[in-house]
Amino acid sequence: MIRQAKRSFSRLSFYFLLWGILLTVAMLATYPLIDLDPAVRHGMP
Repeated sequence: MIRQAKRSFSRLSFYFLLWGILLTVAMLATYPLIDLDPAVRHGMP
């Protein structure tokens, strides 16, 4: 049972890593936009 959990986690760890990278890229992409458009800071209606 533990062996199966280790294999399952090792397969899913790639997706966790990819999700973290995508979130980091999205955060870094929106950070400069905050200064450009005030609507980004307050949310778009």
